[in-house]
Amino acid sequence: MISFKNSDYLYSYNKMGAYNFPPHTHKYYEIMYFIKADGRFIVETTEYPMCDGDIIVTRPGEVHSIECREGSSYERHFVQISPQYLKYSGVNLLFLSGNRISGEYNRLDAELVREFSIAEFFKKIPYYIVNRLPESDIMVKTYIIQLMVQINNAYKKLSKNSRTAGGTDKKISAVIEYIDNNLLSDLSLSSICEKFYINKYHLCHIFKEATGYTIHEFINIRRISLAKSMLLDNKSPKETCFDCGFNEYSVFYKTFKKHTSLSPSRFRASIE
Repeated sequence: MISFKNSDYLYSYNKMGAYNFPPHTHKYYEIMYFIKADGRFIVETTEYPMCDGDIIVTRPGEVHSIECREGSSYERHFVQISPQYLKYSGVNLLFLSGNRISGEYNRLDAELVREFSIAEFFKKIPYYIVNRLPESDIMVKTYIIQLMVQINNAYKKLSKNSRTAGGTDKKISAVIEYIDNNLLSDLSLSSICEKFYINKYHLCHIFKEATGYTIHEFINIRRISLAKSMLLDNKSPKETCFDCGFNEYSVFYKTFKKHTSLSPSRFRASIE
Protein backbone atom coordinates (compact mmCIF):
# COMPACT_ATOMS: atom_id res chain seq x y z
CA MET A 1 0.00 0.00 0.00
CA ILE A 2 1.15 3.55 -0.83
CA SER A 3 -0.55 6.60 0.64
CA PHE A 4 0.13 10.31 1.03
CA LYS A 5 -2.07 13.23 2.04
CA ASN A 6 -1.76 16.98 2.21
CA SER A 7 -4.31 19.81 2.29
CA ASP A 8 -4.85 19.81 -1.51
CA TYR A 9 -4.87 16.13 -2.42
CA LEU A 10 -4.70 12.56 -1.19
CA TYR A 11 -3.17 9.72 -3.22
CA SER A 12 -3.46 6.02 -2.43
CA TYR A 13 -2.56 2.71 -4.08
CA ASN A 14 -3.74 -0.60 -2.68
CA LYS A 15 -3.81 -4.28 -3.67
CA MET A 16 -5.81 -6.81 -1.68
CA GLY A 17 -8.43 -9.53 -1.80
CA ALA A 18 -12.17 -8.98 -2.10
CA TYR A 19 -13.05 -5.66 -0.47
CA ASN A 20 -16.31 -4.09 0.68
CA PHE A 21 -16.78 -0.54 1.89
CA PRO A 22 -20.09 0.78 3.30
CA PRO A 23 -21.92 3.87 1.99
CA HIS A 24 -19.96 7.06 2.69
CA THR A 25 -19.19 10.42 1.16
CA HIS A 26 -16.33 12.92 1.00
CA LYS A 27 -15.73 16.65 0.98
CA TYR A 28 -13.30 15.98 -1.87
CA TYR A 29 -13.56 14.98 -5.51
CA GLU A 30 -12.45 11.36 -5.91
CA ILE A 31 -11.00 9.57 -8.94
CA MET A 32 -10.64 5.78 -8.67
CA TYR A 33 -8.74 3.79 -11.31
CA PHE A 34 -9.26 0.02 -11.14
CA ILE A 35 -6.33 -2.14 -12.23
CA LYS A 36 -8.11 -5.28 -11.02
CA ALA A 37 -11.71 -5.27 -9.89
CA ASP A 38 -14.75 -7.52 -10.06
CA GLY A 39 -17.93 -6.38 -8.40
CA ARG A 40 -20.02 -3.24 -8.28
CA PHE A 41 -19.55 0.39 -7.33
CA ILE A 42 -22.74 2.05 -6.10
CA VAL A 43 -23.20 5.84 -6.36
CA GLU A 44 -26.42 7.09 -4.77
CA THR A 45 -28.90 4.51 -6.15
CA THR A 46 -26.99 3.71 -9.36
CA GLU A 47 -24.98 0.50 -9.66
CA TYR A 48 -21.90 0.44 -11.91
CA PRO A 49 -19.92 -2.71 -12.72
CA MET A 50 -16.31 -2.56 -11.52
CA CYS A 51 -14.11 -3.84 -14.34
CA ASP A 52 -10.37 -3.81 -15.01
CA GLY A 53 -9.27 -0.47 -16.46
CA ASP A 54 -12.36 1.55 -15.50
CA ILE A 55 -12.43 4.95 -13.81
CA ILE A 56 -15.09 6.04 -11.31
CA VAL A 57 -15.49 9.75 -10.55
CA THR A 58 -17.42 11.08 -7.56
CA ARG A 59 -17.80 14.64 -6.39
CA PRO A 60 -18.31 16.00 -2.87
CA GLY A 61 -21.54 14.73 -1.36
CA GLU A 62 -22.13 11.78 -3.69
CA VAL A 63 -22.82 8.75 -1.51
CA HIS A 64 -20.93 5.69 -2.74
CA SER A 65 -19.94 2.19 -1.69
CA ILE A 66 -17.93 -0.78 -2.98
CA GLU A 67 -18.93 -4.44 -3.14
CA CYS A 68 -16.34 -6.88 -4.56
CA ARG A 69 -17.25 -10.34 -5.74
CA GLU A 70 -16.22 -12.96 -3.18
CA GLY A 71 -12.81 -14.46 -3.95
CA SER A 72 -11.88 -11.71 -6.43
CA SER A 73 -8.75 -9.54 -6.48
CA TYR A 74 -8.91 -5.79 -5.90
CA GLU A 75 -6.16 -3.41 -7.01
CA ARG A 76 -6.65 0.28 -7.50
CA HIS A 77 -5.23 3.79 -7.43
CA PHE A 78 -7.25 6.72 -6.19
CA VAL A 79 -6.78 10.45 -5.93
CA GLN A 80 -8.88 12.84 -3.88
CA ILE A 81 -8.68 16.54 -4.74
CA SER A 82 -9.94 19.42 -2.62
CA PRO A 83 -12.56 21.70 -4.22
CA GLN A 84 -10.49 24.72 -3.17
CA TYR A 85 -7.45 23.51 -5.09
CA LEU A 86 -9.48 22.93 -8.26
CA LYS A 87 -11.16 26.30 -7.85
CA TYR A 88 -7.87 28.16 -7.70
CA SER A 89 -6.19 26.07 -10.40
CA GLY A 90 -8.07 28.13 -13.01
CA VAL A 91 -9.03 25.02 -15.02
CA ASN A 92 -12.63 24.91 -16.26
CA LEU A 93 -13.77 21.31 -15.75
CA LEU A 94 -17.21 20.76 -17.22
CA PHE A 95 -17.82 17.33 -15.69
CA LEU A 96 -17.55 18.75 -12.16
CA SER A 97 -20.53 21.01 -12.80
CA GLY A 98 -23.28 20.84 -10.20
CA ASN A 99 -25.77 20.41 -13.05
CA ARG A 100 -24.91 16.71 -13.34
CA ILE A 101 -27.46 14.71 -11.39
CA SER A 102 -25.88 12.77 -8.53
CA GLY A 103 -25.35 9.13 -9.39
CA GLU A 104 -25.30 9.70 -13.15
CA TYR A 105 -22.28 9.48 -15.48
CA ASN A 106 -19.82 8.46 -12.75
CA ARG A 107 -18.13 5.72 -14.79
CA LEU A 108 -15.62 5.99 -17.63
CA ASP A 109 -15.12 2.56 -19.16
CA ALA A 110 -11.69 1.11 -19.97
CA GLU A 111 -12.02 1.99 -23.66
CA LEU A 112 -12.44 5.70 -22.91
CA VAL A 113 -9.66 5.53 -20.31
CA ARG A 114 -7.30 4.14 -22.98
CA GLU A 115 -8.43 6.61 -25.64
CA PHE A 116 -7.57 9.59 -23.43
CA SER A 117 -4.42 8.01 -21.86
CA ILE A 118 -5.84 8.58 -18.38
CA ALA A 119 -4.08 5.62 -16.78
CA GLU A 120 -0.68 7.09 -17.66
CA PHE A 121 -0.97 9.62 -14.84
CA PHE A 122 -1.40 6.84 -12.30
CA LYS A 123 1.94 5.47 -13.44
CA LYS A 124 3.69 8.84 -12.97
CA ILE A 125 2.21 10.07 -9.68
CA PRO A 126 3.49 7.23 -7.42
CA TYR A 127 7.15 7.99 -8.20
CA TYR A 128 6.88 11.40 -6.50
CA ILE A 129 4.82 9.96 -3.63
CA VAL A 130 7.38 7.24 -2.85
CA ASN A 131 10.44 9.41 -3.52
CA ARG A 132 9.83 12.54 -1.51
CA LEU A 133 11.80 15.20 -3.37
CA PRO A 134 11.66 19.00 -3.00
CA GLU A 135 9.61 19.13 -6.20
CA SER A 136 7.29 16.21 -5.31
CA ASP A 137 4.15 18.19 -4.47
CA ILE A 138 4.35 20.49 -7.49
CA MET A 139 4.92 17.51 -9.80
CA VAL A 140 2.00 15.56 -8.31
CA LYS A 141 -0.30 18.60 -8.56
CA THR A 142 0.78 19.14 -12.17
CA TYR A 143 -0.10 15.54 -13.00
CA ILE A 144 -3.40 15.82 -11.14
CA ILE A 145 -4.46 18.84 -13.21
CA GLN A 146 -3.50 17.03 -16.42
CA LEU A 147 -5.41 13.99 -15.19
CA MET A 148 -8.52 16.07 -14.53
CA VAL A 149 -8.30 17.78 -17.92
CA GLN A 150 -8.16 14.41 -19.71
CA ILE A 151 -11.06 13.07 -17.66
CA ASN A 152 -12.96 16.22 -18.55
CA ASN A 153 -12.22 15.63 -22.24
CA ALA A 154 -13.54 12.07 -21.92
CA TYR A 155 -16.74 13.44 -20.34
CA LYS A 156 -17.11 15.93 -23.17
CA LYS A 157 -17.17 12.99 -25.58
CA LEU A 158 -19.78 11.22 -23.45
CA SER A 159 -21.85 14.42 -23.34
CA LYS A 160 -21.60 14.85 -27.12
CA ASN A 161 -22.71 11.26 -27.69
CA SER A 162 -25.61 11.77 -25.29
CA ARG A 163 -26.79 14.89 -27.14
CA THR A 164 -26.54 13.07 -30.46
CA ALA A 165 -28.62 10.21 -29.10
CA GLY A 166 -31.36 12.39 -27.61
CA GLY A 167 -30.58 15.89 -26.46
CA THR A 168 -32.55 18.55 -24.61
CA ASP A 169 -34.39 21.28 -26.51
CA LYS A 170 -34.19 24.97 -25.64
CA LYS A 171 -37.55 25.00 -23.84
CA ILE A 172 -36.50 22.20 -21.47
CA SER A 173 -33.11 23.84 -20.91
CA ALA A 174 -34.89 27.06 -19.94
CA VAL A 175 -37.18 25.20 -17.52
CA ILE A 176 -34.19 23.45 -15.90
CA GLU A 177 -32.38 26.77 -15.52
CA TYR A 178 -35.51 28.30 -13.96
CA ILE A 179 -35.80 25.39 -11.49
CA ASP A 180 -32.13 25.70 -10.51
CA ASN A 181 -32.50 29.43 -9.89
CA ASN A 182 -35.71 29.13 -7.86
CA LEU A 183 -35.32 26.06 -5.67
CA LEU A 184 -36.55 27.94 -2.60
CA SER A 185 -39.65 29.30 -4.36
CA ASP A 186 -43.00 27.78 -5.29
CA LEU A 187 -42.14 25.31 -8.02
CA SER A 188 -45.53 23.75 -8.61
CA LEU A 189 -46.28 22.43 -12.07
CA SER A 190 -48.91 25.17 -12.48
CA SER A 191 -46.48 27.98 -11.66
CA ILE A 192 -43.87 26.63 -14.09
CA CYS A 193 -46.42 26.24 -16.90
CA GLU A 194 -47.67 29.76 -16.26
CA LYS A 195 -44.10 31.09 -16.39
CA PHE A 196 -43.39 29.45 -19.76
CA TYR A 197 -46.88 29.68 -21.31
CA ILE A 198 -47.06 25.96 -21.89
CA ASN A 199 -49.73 23.30 -21.46
CA LYS A 200 -49.25 21.04 -18.39
CA TYR A 201 -49.65 17.78 -20.29
CA HIS A 202 -47.28 18.88 -23.03
CA LEU A 203 -44.59 20.04 -20.57
CA CYS A 204 -44.81 16.84 -18.54
CA HIS A 205 -44.46 14.77 -21.70
CA ILE A 206 -41.47 16.59 -23.24
CA PHE A 207 -39.70 17.01 -19.87
CA LYS A 208 -39.88 13.28 -19.05
CA GLU A 209 -38.81 12.42 -22.60
CA ALA A 210 -35.78 14.74 -22.43
CA THR A 211 -34.58 14.08 -18.87
CA GLY A 212 -36.03 10.73 -17.85
CA TYR A 213 -37.65 12.36 -14.80
CA THR A 214 -40.98 13.95 -13.98
CA ILE A 215 -40.76 17.63 -13.05
CA HIS A 216 -41.52 16.79 -9.41
CA GLU A 217 -38.76 14.16 -9.32
CA PHE A 218 -36.30 16.55 -10.94
CA ILE A 219 -37.05 19.34 -8.44
CA ASN A 220 -36.52 16.92 -5.56
CA ILE A 221 -33.21 15.74 -7.03
CA ARG A 222 -31.97 19.33 -7.28
CA ARG A 223 -33.14 20.14 -3.74
CA ILE A 224 -31.46 17.04 -2.32
CA SER A 225 -28.25 18.01 -4.13
CA LEU A 226 -28.43 21.42 -2.45
CA ALA A 227 -29.19 19.76 0.88
CA LYS A 228 -26.08 17.60 0.65
CA SER A 229 -23.94 20.69 0.08
CA MET A 230 -25.42 22.26 3.19
CA LEU A 231 -24.85 19.12 5.27
CA LEU A 232 -21.25 19.03 4.03
CA ASP A 233 -20.94 22.55 5.44
CA ASN A 234 -22.09 21.27 8.86
CA LYS A 235 -25.65 22.59 8.81
CA SER A 236 -28.07 20.57 10.91
CA PRO A 237 -30.60 18.33 9.10
CA LYS A 238 -33.57 20.36 10.32
CA GLU A 239 -32.01 23.68 9.32
CA THR A 240 -31.09 22.19 5.95
CA CYS A 241 -34.63 20.97 5.35
CA PHE A 242 -36.12 24.45 5.22
CA ASP A 243 -33.10 26.10 3.61
CA CYS A 244 -33.26 23.84 0.54
CA GLY A 245 -36.93 24.30 -0.27
CA PHE A 246 -38.85 21.68 1.75
CA ASN A 247 -41.71 22.75 3.99
CA GLU A 248 -41.96 19.63 6.17
CA TYR A 249 -39.12 17.69 7.78
CA SER A 250 -40.88 14.33 7.33
CA VAL A 251 -41.10 14.91 3.56
CA PHE A 252 -37.46 16.03 3.43
CA TYR A 253 -36.34 12.99 5.43
CA LYS A 254 -38.17 10.49 3.18
CA THR A 255 -37.01 12.20 -0.01
CA PHE A 256 -33.39 12.41 1.15
CA LYS A 257 -33.33 8.74 2.12
CA LYS A 258 -34.97 7.72 -1.16
CA HIS A 259 -32.26 9.45 -3.21
CA THR A 260 -29.21 8.65 -1.09
CA SER A 261 -30.20 5.48 0.84
CA LEU A 262 -29.10 7.36 3.99
CA SER A 263 -30.94 9.54 6.45
CA PRO A 264 -29.70 13.17 6.65
CA SER A 265 -28.00 12.48 9.99
CA ARG A 266 -26.33 9.29 8.71
CA PHE A 267 -25.18 11.21 5.64
CA ARG A 268 -23.43 13.73 7.91
CA ALA A 269 -21.86 10.90 9.90
CA SER A 270 -20.57 9.24 6.72
CA ILE A 271 -18.53 12.26 5.61
CA GLU A 272 -14.79 11.55 5.50
